[in-house]
Amino acid sequence: MEKPEEKPDVTLAENASDVFPKHQEEAGLEASSSDLDDAKRARRLVRKMDLHILPLCAWVYLLNYLDRGNIGNSKVLNQETGDSLLQRTGMNNMDYAVAVSLFSLAYALFEVPSNWIMKRYVRPSRWLATLLFCWGAFTIGFAGVQNYASVVVLRFFVGVFEAGFFPGCVYLITFWYPVEERSVRVAFILASATAAGAFGGCIAYGVGHINGAASLSGFRWLFIIEGLVTISSVLLVLFFLPDYPSRARFLSPSDKAFVEQRIARQGGGYTSAKATRDEVLETCARPRMLAHYCAYLCNSVPLGSLTFFSPTIVAGLGYTSIKAQLMTVPPWLVGYVVCLLLGWSADRHNARGWHIALSSTLGGAGWLTAGLLPADAYAKRYGCLMLCACGAFPSSGPLSAWVTCNVPTVVTMGIATALNNSAAGFSQIIAQWIWKGDEQDRGFPTGNFVIIIGRCDWLRYPCGAAMMHGCGRLHRNITTHISSTHWQVFIVSTERTMNLSSFHFRSAFIGVCILSLLILLLFSRNAPSHLPLTGYGYGAHGSDLLSHVFNRTLGFQKIFVINLPSRTDLRDSMSLAAALTDLEMEYVDGVTGVDDKALPPGAKETNLAKGSLYAWRAHMNVLRTIVEQNLTSALILENDVDWDIRLKQQLRSFALGAHLLIQPLTGTTSTFLDPTYPAPRSPDDQPTNFDVADFTAARTVTPPTTSPYGDVHRWDVLWLGHCGTRFPKASDANAPLGRAVIADDASVPEQQHLDVEDGGWDLLTKYPVHTRVVHRARVSTCTLGYGVSQQGARRLLYELGIRNVTGTADMMFRSVCDGVEGRPLLTCLTVQPQIFSHHRRAGDVAAFSDINDRTGYNEQAYTKNVRWSTRLNFDRLLYGRTDYVDLFRDGEPENHFEG
Repeated sequence: MEKPEEKPDVTLAENASDVFPKHQEEAGLEASSSDLDDAKRARRLVRKMDLHILPLCAWVYLLNYLDRGNIGNSKVLNQETGDSLLQRTGMNNMDYAVAVSLFSLAYALFEVPSNWIMKRYVRPSRWLATLLFCWGAFTIGFAGVQNYASVVVLRFFVGVFEAGFFPGCVYLITFWYPVEERSVRVAFILASATAAGAFGGCIAYGVGHINGAASLSGFRWLFIIEGLVTISSVLLVLFFLPDYPSRARFLSPSDKAFVEQRIARQGGGYTSAKATRDEVLETCARPRMLAHYCAYLCNSVPLGSLTFFSPTIVAGLGYTSIKAQLMTVPPWLVGYVVCLLLGWSADRHNARGWHIALSSTLGGAGWLTAGLLPADAYAKRYGCLMLCACGAFPSSGPLSAWVTCNVPTVVTMGIATALNNSAAGFSQIIAQWIWKGDEQDRGFPTGNFVIIIGRCDWLRYPCGAAMMHGCGRLHRNITTHISSTHWQVFIVSTERTMNLSSFHFRSAFIGVCILSLLILLLFSRNAPSHLPLTGYGYGAHGSDLLSHVFNRTLGFQKIFVINLPSRTDLRDSMSLAAALTDLEMEYVDGVTGVDDKALPPGAKETNLAKGSLYAWRAHMNVLRTIVEQNLTSALILENDVDWDIRLKQQLRSFALGAHLLIQPLTGTTSTFLDPTYPAPRSPDDQPTNFDVADFTAARTVTPPTTSPYGDVHRWDVLWLGHCGTRFPKASDANAPLGRAVIADDASVPEQQHLDVEDGGWDLLTKYPVHTRVVHRARVSTCTLGYGVSQQGARRLLYELGIRNVTGTADMMFRSVCDGVEGRPLLTCLTVQPQIFSHHRRAGDVAAFSDINDRTGYNEQAYTKNVRWSTRLNFDRLLYGRTDYVDLFRDGEPENHFEG
């Protein structure tokens, strides 16, 4: 029996010229005039194919990326009015993370089935149009989401149908172009994704201005508009995207034959033949194919990071809000240019490995430098982000084209391209968990260094393959076998065989891959430390410690509530309000008796009423607890206070205002924004208004490092809940006059509804509607809610609890904040209108106070200056309704409440 001819193993081919000489001179033949004519004809046909295929694919892939990333925009869009996706659906940050991860999972799982369907059953134009219609329809479906479950289901199905488009485009490219022409075409399609990334935030910003039109939130309009654009493009794909050269209406019969022969000579083209089991296994598990898939996975972690988290990364560089969205544009534009240049050069020089290695090294240098630079080196780290963009998308085009060079058979080309892109789906899951919100102040070390590890791991692949290719081509014989349905490439060195399928290589390669994945998982094994978020609050964003405002203690270490054990009614309401707005509180029992021997000097002479005396002692007990537990800061609330369901966003704005008043200017330690700091220089000095949005965007002051409200050694009291206060005057002589102005705050009632006392009249006459102002506390009354630092708690405990008693608790708080009655001046900030306010429930007004006796009956429950009262919206929050009660609607006359 004749022994079957043993086929040499297929080694790693970097480009088609490694297998089929690009010029006949390399095969020892002379070029003929017919060859030159064929080259001219090929260039003419390639230009024609480019015009019919590439613009349409690039346009739809841009839509693909817009519809993929719009969930990130909708997360925060119109959050100031309570109309973001998270707020309207009751989701928190962990829910959002799961939704994004499920999209990536669907994206990874359904790419191979999609390409299989396109190969076996439906021609490309019809199948890609079907995918386009389906994901566009599900995108529009987001306009109707009401809860977490609907978001997850829709997001999963968007991933299912988006999954097949890009690998389908790459597979389509193999029907039309030889290997050395594919990189730049794939890069052109990929570059449209960078354009989507650059302008997606700008589009969302524009759509945000139609929030409320037709009673729809801005994020719903975003999904509707982008979904309709997607669906309207279906007919373009269906009727104008060519399927195969043999069906192209823009080619003559002779041109069709020429194109097919040109592709067939290099092992490309379309075939309807079925793959055998061995061919499928070889495509899925052969070491050189695994190398491609692992390389693409490692490359796609930074790609996914830039796609889903570039606003977060930029915010961590010191930019916030819309400024962060806009500042993501330059890195994406740089990526766009480099993506096109790298793809063009890789095809022109037939050297994908070295181009990929160069791009990846450049990007890796950016991530490494960003990880090593100080967190406050904003300009330098932003420059690093530019380098990072040069190593993300630009490598993807050559990598996607390179895998088509090494497929063992053209029959499984669709499987290979889909598997390769599936790796990107899994990498995006990794990217979801490595950018941790609580690491912004440290420059995101986990995200940066996980990517660096991945870069170092996979960089061995293109470098090693390119060097092996270069050594092997010095002395080799080329054997080719081409049939109508299969093509195989054999590169055999005359001096040595480069056998990549040996047992030792296979074992070593798989071992290295497993080890690398374990390292990646080790560094990203923890769940993402997204800060907890009320379902009706706001996402954790902003720079440095500012994001801590969104945790369950509002950026303080603890929240204490003073409550008499007998007032179970108030504790019930307080606990429910805290649960519905995702707050964690610790109750401190009110006082019902004080031993005369325990009274400090002045207490008996002051002759406080029992209720006032007990209230004073309860506040001292909380301050003592803060000192004993050595808490950096704490928030103290009385048990009958109420707040807006948008509390966390209000406190974020307050914190930014506080920064402008107490943090030194950037680059200094003792120079401040307020020209009257530390005290007015003349009785004629006037207050200066600092717009919080403008000055924060300009990074005017040094970010705090110990508290989101400002470094704790710079403040003592944050008087957030009061019955009234006034702005400082130059005649006070000891308090800076600066005012941090929070404009366009939709949670602030219009002037006719505002209730100001004790000199806050400027708020009614000198500022536009919906304005909140942060300033130094002056002549404040009622300690409804206040934050204290550790130094503030110690000073208050001494001054009010040990040194002497001169009045009620709030009057003594006023004395230390005003620096009167022989007391030292403490740094106290307050805000108008107040953030925490008394809630007056309907019924007997005797229940309003445990200190003073009251008589009468209150017909309607209300909370002064709080629009979307948490307590008045209990039923809405409990049952998922979004028609929140607003007692102070814009344009309506003043409400008059009794009690």
